[in-house]
Amino acid sequence: MELQLTRRTGFYGMGSPLEVMQGKKRIAAINHQQTIFLGLAEQTPIRVRMFFLESQPFQLPKGQSALKLEVVMNPALKRIYIGFYLSLFLMMGVLGLLSISLYSLLFVGVYLVAYFVFILIYLKKAYLIKEVPHG
Repeated sequence: MELQLTRRTGFYGMGSPLEVMQGKKRIAAINHQQTIFLGLAEQTPIRVRMFFLESQPFQLPKGQSALKLEVVMNPALKRIYIGFYLSLFLMMGVLGLLSISLYSLLFVGVYLVAYFVFILIYLKKAYLIKEVPHG
């Protein structure tokens, strides 16, 4: 199968290449805004990763000889990430008006736990591999 893979992740991680994996084996690396062409002999799912961030495996369709794919950042990840930082500044402003109390420390603790849960959930969903529609 001939595979055309394009990286469109914006400025997130633009200095580091994404590793293209098939099974447990690294088959290529793709840089910022780069398109690579791969000839794959087997239909094993592919995924991309960079450090701890990964994509879900993309199952290659059977019976196709050529396929165009692109790698993008998960839009939900971007929205939640920006929301966490905006709420962090809001929280700092509200807590700055209040005196440091047990409730404010509890609030900060809950916020940090929620942030780390978010990080753990989205480590394996940071990138999306999607088929490029024809046209």
